[in-house]
Amino acid sequence: MSPFVTAADYRLYWGAAGKIDSVVDLTHNVVVPNNGTASWTWGVLNASAVPAGQSYDARAELTASDIMCVAPYKTLAIVQGQMPCSGNAVALSNTVVPGPIVFNNAFTTGNVGDKTAPAAANNGFILYLKGHEFLVELTGGAVPAAGAQWTMRDYVGAVTGGNGVAGNGGNYVFTTQGMPRPMTAVGASVKFKFDVVNEVQASTSETVAKVHTVPDPYYVQSAFEAVTTSKVIRFVNLPATATVRIYTSSGVLVRILNQETTTYGGELTWDVRNRNNQFVASGVYFYHITAENGESFVGRMTIVNYAQ
Repeated sequence: MSPFVTAADYRLYWGAAGKIDSVVDLTHNVVVPNNGTASWTWGVLNASAVPAGQSYDARAELTASDIMCVAPYKTLAIVQGQMPCSGNAVALSNTVVPGPIVFNNAFTTGNVGDKTAPAAANNGFILYLKGHEFLVELTGGAVPAAGAQWTMRDYVGAVTGGNGVAGNGGNYVFTTQGMPRPMTAVGASVKFKFDVVNEVQASTSETVAKVHTVPDPYYVQSAFEAVTTSKVIRFVNLPATATVRIYTSSGVLVRILNQETTTYGGELTWDVRNRNNQFVASGVYFYHITAENGESFVGRMTIVNYAQ
């Protein structure tokens, strides 16, 4: 549930008869929604909402594992593989109906202690708030009065240390190094401003060597052509400014093409005609690419079975 955790202070406002009016993220000044699921939301899980025959612990009392009946826990295979919940997903509520609860201090794989630990002295409920579940025992089993406020300070990091069930871990230490900083405040947004200038980088021998023709070999008609009298061969990956010289295999200059673009397209079209505006014959042709800074490259292309 870590994607829903936020470093923030929250305040819960109680209404009448156990209804929670709202939960507010004070740090980001936004209201946290309640939509029945356990996500970037808040909600209440009561003992009466989870049938004993459906829950993992098979008890009428509310235990920590009962939250696994709520989406998205209900659909996560890794969760259901250890603490399965049958039936349909249970929705979180906005109203507390106190019921019997069970605290389990003997945490083991699968939370087996939920099945055997004794019930608490007072009734309570589970409060879910943005990635955290709190099993709450109410004093005398009664809900807070209307107008009461609860607060929670959430953080992103790891707390180690303390003396408890696991033994003495030493002084408390809060660590943030290497921890993610999720941006999950409801209504929050991120804006970026880029102060850069688009510019054409000078060609190198490596970039000029990437120039080639499409298609190659050229067979009578290509997919670029709209009609049979319009022949098209394209030079791609060209520098913004370049000169293309096309030669026959015997070294006769066939055509000179100039590439000058401001759109950074890097593409030049040859109509497969020579300097006399005649279609060239079948054969092997060489092209010599010269960039503006003097970098050059020689390539070869083939025109096959060309017919006038």
